[in-house]
Amino acid sequence: MDGIIRLAIELSVFWPSANIPGEEGVQSIDDRLDALGGIPGLDGVEVHWPVDFEDPVALKEKLDARALGVSAVAVDLFSAPEWRHGALVSSDEGIRQRAISLSKEALDAAATLGAETVTLWPACEGYDYPFQVDYGVLWDRLTSAVREISMHRSDVRVGVEYKLEQPMYRSLVSTVGKALLLCQDVGLDNLGVVIDCGHALIAHENLAESIAFLNRYDRLFHVHLNDNYRMWDHDMIPATVHLWETLEALFSLGQVGYHGWINFDIYSPRDDPVRACERTIKNARTLLAIADNLDRQRIQQLQESRDLAGIIDLLWDNVIRQGT
Repeated sequence: MDGIIRLAIELSVFWPSANIPGEEGVQSIDDRLDALGGIPGLDGVEVHWPVDFEDPVALKEKLDARALGVSAVAVDLFSAPEWRHGALVSSDEGIRQRAISLSKEALDAAATLGAETVTLWPACEGYDYPFQVDYGVLWDRLTSAVREISMHRSDVRVGVEYKLEQPMYRSLVSTVGKALLLCQDVGLDNLGVVIDCGHALIAHENLAESIAFLNRYDRLFHVHLNDNYRMWDHDMIPATVHLWETLEALFSLGQVGYHGWINFDIYSPRDDPVRACERTIKNARTLLAIADNLDRQRIQQLQESRDLAGIIDLLWDNVIRQGT
C-alpha cells in the first residue's frame, strides 16, 4: 500500500496567515516549491486556484523541474469578500456565475497540470441563523451549480469537501452522508467526495467508517489528512492527537484498495512550516508501513468473533513494537 499511495502537501502551509507571527514567510512560488521539494518522501503538492498560481503551464514546468506532481487543484471560493453570503448558492446571479466560472477554470487548470481531481469546498454555502434562508432553494442552487461545474470536463473529477461549520455556522454539506446525497442528486460519475479527516473528526465521524462508506458508493475521490481536538479545524500534524483513529483510517484505505493521493492540509502558526511538513511525511510513511504490515486476516477473524481484547493485543504487540 505504501508504494501505491502518493503524498502531497498544500502550498497553503506557506500562506502569510500560516507562518510564525512577525515573519514574512515564504512568498514566491519558487521558494515554496524549493522548500517542499527537499522533503524526503514527498511526491507532490495541492494548489489553490487562483491564489497560488495563474499560469498552469508555467507552474507545471516548475513542478516538473522538481519532480513534483499535483495531487489536486482546490478552488478558492472562500477568501474573497463577495463570497461571504454564498458563492455557488448566492442569491446574486452574477456572483453565482462568477463562482461557477472560477470552478470551471480550475478544472481546465487541473487538466493542464495533469491533476485528476479538483477539490470543491463549499465553505460559504450555508447559513448562520434560523429563518435566514430557504433550505430547499439553497440545495437546488448548489446541486445545479455543482452539476454545471462537473459537466464542464468529463476527464477531471470533482471532489466535494464537506465540513460541519466554518466560516458559516451551518454548512449545507456538513457530513459524509450529505456529501453523498449531493453526489446522488447531481448524478454524474465524475463527482465524488473529498474526506478531510480533520473535518470528519469535528463532525464526530469515525474516519475508517466514513472511508468505507464512501468506497461502498464509489465516491472516495481524495483524502486530506490532519488532526485536531474535535472542537475546531486546527489542521495539526497527523496522528499527534488521534493516533489509533488515523492508523485505522490508513488501514481502511488499504482495505478498499485506495490508490490515490493523500494530501496534508496542515497549519503551523508558531512553528517552522517546513519542519512541520517533514514530520508530517515521516508520520504518514511510518503509519502506512505499519498499517500495511498488520495481519488483515487475523484482524477480520477477531472482528467476527468480537474479540476486543484480542484486537487490542494485536495492535499493541505490532504497533508499539514497530514504532520503537
